Amino acid sequence: MSLTSLRRAAAASAVACAVLAGAPVFCGPGAAGQSGTSKQLWIDYNPSLALGSAHDLVGEAGWRTRLGERGWTRYTLRTHVRQRDGGLEWAAGVSTFYTRAALGSNVVELRPFQGLRTRWPNGRFLRIDHYLRAEERFQWGGSWDGADVSLRLRYRLQTEWAVSGFRDRASWRLLLNAEAFSTITKEATRFDEASRLGVGVERSMAEAVRLRLDVIWQRSTGLFVSPFDESSLDAIYFRLRLFQRFTG
Repeated sequence: MSLTSLRRAAAASAVACAVLAGAPVFCGPGAAGQSGTSKQLWIDYNPSLALGSAHDLVGEAGWRTRLGERGWTRYTLRTHVRQRDGGLEWAAGVSTFYTRAALGSNVVELRPFQGLRTRWPNGRFLRIDHYLRAEERFQWGGSWDGADVSLRLRYRLQTEWAVSGFRDRASWRLLLNAEAFSTITKEATRFDEASRLGVGVERSMAEAVRLRLDVIWQRSTGLFVSPFDESSLDAIYFRLRLFQRFTG
C-alpha cells in the first residue's frame, strides 16, 4: 500500500471516529432527557452463502436492546434469497422478532418481505444504491387471539466511499444512507411512520469478512431534518454488524 493510501485511510478513519464518537455528545443524556430520545444498541451477525453466480442465501441473527429504565430486549432472525439480474437485484424472505419488555407485554412479530435494489448513478466517483422493500407485518402482543396486521413500504438511499485500496477491494469504507418508512394499509401510529439518517464505517478484515459500525438517527413523524435537532429525534441506534460470505 502506498504512503498516499495510508494517509487517506488514516484521515478518513479519524473523521469517521470523530463522527461516531460525537453522536453521544450531540445526542447524549441531556438531549435524551429533554426530548425522550430512545438510545438502542444493535448487534448482528450476517452470513451469506453463494448458491451460484446469480443467487445468494442471506441470513441475520441479531440482538437489540433499548437502554434505560423503560428498556426492552429484542431477538431477531432473518433469512432471504437474493437474485441478481443485470442491473437489478431481487430479494424475498422473512424476518422474526421477539421483544421482551421491561414494562408491558412481550411482542412476537412475523415479517415476510420483498425487495428490489438498483444502482444509479453508477459512475467512478459517485454510486448511489436505491432499495425499495415491502413488508407484511403480523404482530402478537400479550395473546395469540389475533394479529395486528399491516403493510409497510421502505425506501433507502445509500452511497459509500473507499478510503484505501481499490474501490471494490477497499480496506476501509465510509457509508451514508437515508431511509423513509410508510405504512399504507392501516392508520399510522408513532412507530409506523419514520425516517432515518445513518453514517457508518466498514473495515474489510479478510476477503470474505467485514465489520461495520453505524450510527442511525430516527424521526418517527415526518421527514428527517437534522440529527442535531433535539426536538426532532425519537431514537438513536448504535449498530455493530459482522458480515461473512461463504461459497458453495
